[in-house]
Amino acid sequence: MRAAKHTLKGKKRGIYVPEGMITAMVTPFDGAGELDEKALRKLAEWQIGAGVDGLMIPGGCGEFVNLTDAERLKAVEIAVSQTAGRVPVIAGVLAATTRHAAELCKRFEGAGASAALVLTPYYVNPSLDGLFRHFETVAQNTSLPILLYNNPGRTGIDLGTEILNRLADIPTIVGIKECQRDIGLVIERMHTVGDRISYLAGDDDLTIPMYSFGCRGDVGITNLIAPEPQVELWAALNRGDWATAVDIHINFIMPIFSAVLTKNHPAPMKRMMALAGHPMGDARLPLVAPGADQEAKIKATLKAIDRFLKPKT
Repeated sequence: MRAAKHTLKGKKRGIYVPEGMITAMVTPFDGAGELDEKALRKLAEWQIGAGVDGLMIPGGCGEFVNLTDAERLKAVEIAVSQTAGRVPVIAGVLAATTRHAAELCKRFEGAGASAALVLTPYYVNPSLDGLFRHFETVAQNTSLPILLYNNPGRTGIDLGTEILNRLADIPTIVGIKECQRDIGLVIERMHTVGDRISYLAGDDDLTIPMYSFGCRGDVGITNLIAPEPQVELWAALNRGDWATAVDIHINFIMPIFSAVLTKNHPAPMKRMMALAGHPMGDARLPLVAPGADQEAKIKATLKAIDRFLKPKT
């Protein structure tokens, strides 16, 4: 399945709304530690060919903290060029200040991005009013559709129900990538915003629980090991084949999460990709290669999920 001009009811009709399986891309580096354009194009092509509904770059998995603004822009430009309109490219706008976020949006809009993933400001710990005005100001300074990014585990800030209810009324805020792990809170928020924004699972293991209450897709990382299982999971959910979806969740997604989602992310993911035949270079410091114990776990996990890695004949 491919993403298209999906719409929500009411004022957001006609605006691009992210849905389906969207890959949170790594940023490939070459042997000198520089952005590897050839590898990024190859990664994008692989994901598109497998049927994902969009690409997101650069986010946490894309080492945004290790990239200059020029490198972030270059990564988005390469992704937009390679996709050539076949799938949307969501640009990661992960910034601690409103001015920086607005400036990144302008640059990514000029590069041809389809939407912007805008993270809550981190470290500064703004008030609720400050959070609202942050997103409002960014939205006023770009025509890009905005996907909110709520990741309290990383930022220490949680976009609660009250502020989401206010933000959902801003016309160009079209969705949210939700990483809140308390599924009860997520259900409350999904019910409150209703069909005003598209709710996406921010972690692959949240897709099935959130789907039951109206989730429209996932911005995930397990696609980087093999995109086909995630594409099949989403198709299975939409056709009511829960057995297939749960099989993929338990036997593909969860082992990968257990192996790589530790400190040092995304260095373990890059290592796992390399061992699976998709080398993307090392992560930049302060991220380092996995230790011996994690290396062994990654190898054991790849063996355990082998049936998902083999192309269907």
